[in-house]
Amino acid sequence: MGVYLLMGMVTLILAFPFYYLATSAFKPTAELFEYPPTLFPREFTLDHFPLAFEAAPFPRMLLNTLVICSITVTGAAISNSLAAFAIARLRFPFRTLIFGCMLVTLMIPGWISLVPAYVFWRDVGRTTLNLFGVNIGVNTIGPLVIPAFLTSAYSTFLMRQYFMTIPKELEEAARIDGASYFRIYWRIFLPLSFPVLAVICLVTFMASWNDLLGPLIYLSKPENQTITVGLSYLNTQHMGVIYRGARFSAALMAAIPILTLYAFTNKYLIRGIVLGGLK
Repeated sequence: MGVYLLMGMVTLILAFPFYYLATSAFKPTAELFEYPPTLFPREFTLDHFPLAFEAAPFPRMLLNTLVICSITVTGAAISNSLAAFAIARLRFPFRTLIFGCMLVTLMIPGWISLVPAYVFWRDVGRTTLNLFGVNIGVNTIGPLVIPAFLTSAYSTFLMRQYFMTIPKELEEAARIDGASYFRIYWRIFLPLSFPVLAVICLVTFMASWNDLLGPLIYLSKPENQTITVGLSYLNTQHMGVIYRGARFSAALMAAIPILTLYAFTNKYLIRGIVLGGLK
């Protein structure tokens, strides 16, 4: 009983900041400055939401973010599952060495690669623009979505560990029936790995949704920016009293999609983490 009581108290403490955010988005401006703060709005208002839309193009930013997240999740699911299958089941030279080099990259801070990555994507954009007339580098979503198709060390490791636990008899039976390696991957391994794949997709979506540094570095046009950049702009450029409620309403709009996604996928997230940890 004491453990459940302690867990309940911790949950309330962790959930209180979001509760305060959600209620403050509907409080009148004057009530936001009261001390001590009210826990429930005495008067509901929706005036902060139009004000937030006037300060920044949040509907367009929300659409941009959803497009980037969708492409990123698709790339992560395809590339990491294919790489994990190859490392776990195929036999080729230097397989262990390649996998070890991938794991080493987990210990390298991402800040180290910021300048080289920017220079790389700048040059890639110039090259593709000269050769094909299409820029996929700086000032496009290319640097934000293309890396997702080039695998992630952590996601590949997680799926590889899960693939290693799938009985070899299933693979051998499929090979006897004439199935190719890709068919074995697509028909057997991928459906069986749905819990882990759901974890990778959810984590990738959350990381892409909450990414602030990437859009700030690679996207210069306001109409191409994401929701996190819009929140940052609202917090730095509109510090007046009148925009206090608008900042709460904008943050609430940015949090609702990711919370909704988690509400529908948390069982897969927990199941995938448990299976990955046990196996």
